[in-house]
Amino acid sequence: MPNASKRHLFWWVALTVVALDQITKAMAVARLSAGVVPIFGDWLLFRLVYNKGAAFGIYLGPYSRWIFLGLAIVALDRIRSSDGVVDFIDVYIGPLHWPTFNVADMGVTCGAIALAAVLWREGHAVEDEHGARESTNPAEA
Repeated sequence: MPNASKRHLFWWVALTVVALDQITKAMAVARLSAGVVPIFGDWLLFRLVYNKGAAFGIYLGPYSRWIFLGLAIVALDRIRSSDGVVDFIDVYIGPLHWPTFNVADMGVTCGAIALAAVLWREGHAVEDEHGARESTNPAEA
């Protein structure tokens, strides 16, 4: 069970990501309706896009809006606007283009990576503990 300081850190980070996501989306709507704003040449652009699909523009059919209703950060945008989620960070590396995204997408991605890392570490810790027990108990061999 996580201690109180870890729970507080989790909620602080989660609320910060939600707040930054909503603030940056409002700024994108207010300032990007005129077109594309290059940030780092042709590599990173801000472009206003209304995404009716999932994170990073993944489209899951006409019911995408309802499929993601259960995901708190994403659901807030699905309920708030029938236009779709505000996406505005556009990344190009040469001819390659990453789908336009926003702060919530970054939070979901970082959270998924962090979860995978924690589960991977825990899996290795269990394997190490199991291996240590086998090597110290010759009766089981």
